[in-house]
Amino acid sequence: MADKPNLFDWKALEQWLGGQLPFLPQGFQQQMRQGENWVESYVKNMLDNTLNKRGGDTGLAHEQFETHSDVIVRITVPDSLSVRSLRLLCGPRQLKLEGLPSGTTQSIELPCPVLFESARAVYKRGVLQVRMPKEIESDFLQEIPIRIAPRRPTKK
Repeated sequence: MADKPNLFDWKALEQWLGGQLPFLPQGFQQQMRQGENWVESYVKNMLDNTLNKRGGDTGLAHEQFETHSDVIVRITVPDSLSVRSLRLLCGPRQLKLEGLPSGTTQSIELPCPVLFESARAVYKRGVLQVRMPKEIESDFLQEIPIRIAPRRPTKK
């Protein structure tokens, strides 16, 4: 990466605008001039800042992914926590876990609306897996049969 020349002349842009670009973080342009992997370092810095701002997150580790028809959330439950003490609540866009240590709760935002009435949860080998069918949001058209009412005879 360091072998590739920088294709954009940031110095000329700075001079044209009259100084440091206000929307870029301090030191960002120097990294770009040096040919460092600036995208990787920028993303890492943003993620670190975001995760540090959450602070005090006592929730359980989880991962979520989607299939064509479901949203699946896998929650790692440590051995020190009894699954029987947990309570799982689900809404159209949120999964909530109650009964965590110190009486805390954990909310997990879902990527799309789900049919929470049809959600299923299974605990196996330290992992609580919650499967929720996606709410169908499509332009699918269903034919509606037309019932033709019988004609009344006309009076003469």
